Amino acid sequence: MKLLGVIVAGLAIAAPTSRLTAQADPTAKLVGTWVRDSATGPDDRTPPNGETVRFSRVGPMLRLVEQLGPAAKPTAPLDCAIGGAAPKPGAEGSRGCRLSVGAAGIDYFVWHAASGKVVPEERGHLVWSADGRSLRDEFEVYHPDAKTSRHRHTYHRTAP
Repeated sequence: MKLLGVIVAGLAIAAPTSRLTAQADPTAKLVGTWVRDSATGPDDRTPPNGETVRFSRVGPMLRLVEQLGPAAKPTAPLDCAIGGAAPKPGAEGSRGCRLSVGAAGIDYFVWHAASGKVVPEERGHLVWSADGRSLRDEFEVYHPDAKTSRHRHTYHRTAP
């Protein structure tokens, strides 16, 4: 009986993990509507103003739309590639976004094209709570004067 247990255990170890458990897409945790809770970071310069962030799936991309307050107009949708090669400049003024999934969350990079170059706008790291109800965004904004500012926002999920 012990030998059978050892053989079964050995087969389970040798089996591809995709057959044992389905690997969930970590970016799926972002899909939904998130509202900014608090300005918890020491470098945040603005109080919460009802900022809303919506993530949705568009093919292989994750679409981001922000609304910087209840009375504000939503931003133009930004489609973020998941993984992939380094960004390349597109048409003048076009914007892009790339997500990189890691064990501790999702890193992101937002840029725009100017004079045939990729110009960074924002780089950050998203981490969600174990229960999936809150999201922390720690990011650095690149300003036109070559200065940067660091921010930390916390959001709570309002809709899946």
